[in-house]
Amino acid sequence: MVRVTAKVKPLTTGVENFSIQFDNIQSESCDLIISWDKSMVSLPIKTNVNDRIMASIEESMKSDKPAYFQSAFYYLENGKDLKQAEEWFSKAVEAQPNAFWIRYQQARTLAKLGKKAQAKEAALKSKELAAAAKNQDYVTLNNKLISSIK
Repeated sequence: MVRVTAKVKPLTTGVENFSIQFDNIQSESCDLIISWDKSMVSLPIKTNVNDRIMASIEESMKSDKPAYFQSAFYYLENGKDLKQAEEWFSKAVEAQPNAFWIRYQQARTLAKLGKKAQAKEAALKSKELAAAAKNQDYVTLNNKLISSIK
């Protein structure tokens, strides 16, 4: 059982049915909104997802089948060590050389590291593989990435 104390806020218009919703959703927090009649309560919910994911990545890297792509993608999207992400993307590409989605994320990482020539090369290969797989979305994503690399 969980008990919390919260201030009840008056609403200018009534809510006919008891309502529960999530608002202000972030990666590690959100607000639980409960409303009914002319009253509303907002309860903040916080969690430490990052520590759990980092522990999971650490365990994965010790296994005989590390989750290189997922780990590298988490690092890329969450401002972690891009050099480590680059290494893991390279290993993911070795394991799945025709996976255009992996090469695209590898190209994004290389571009963020300022390795322009390598980024273009990875994006061009990703584009070629995506075209062969008839995935126009990734062809478009790669075109945008290539044009953004100066």
